[in-house]
Amino acid sequence: MGYPKYDEAKAFFRENFGRPIDDLFAYRRPAGGFGTGMGTGNAAFDEYRRSELERLEEERRRLDEEAREFRDFVEELKRAKDREEFDAFMAKRRADKSGPANG
Repeated sequence: MGYPKYDEAKAFFRENFGRPIDDLFAYRRPAGGFGTGMGTGNAAFDEYRRSELERLEEERRRLDEEAREFRDFVEELKRAKDREEFDAFMAKRRADKSGPANG
């Protein structure tokens, strides 16, 4: 089918970029400054920042779920393709064994 499995994609990124794909897109807060939970001193900005971070975190969770669903979908397509190829192989094998040359 041409679609890599999720584990194959992770291995590719690890081999070529030194880390798995999860690490490339992982949400990380900055080590210092605003990301540490310290306020700016402006209550309105701090509230805005908090609500935006919550919104972004929810969006990240939604995208992670969509990615999982897509991986499951691709795996199901691969299983269906594998089954189709195996069934065709078995049908051909049975036909060859019961064909005119052997019958």
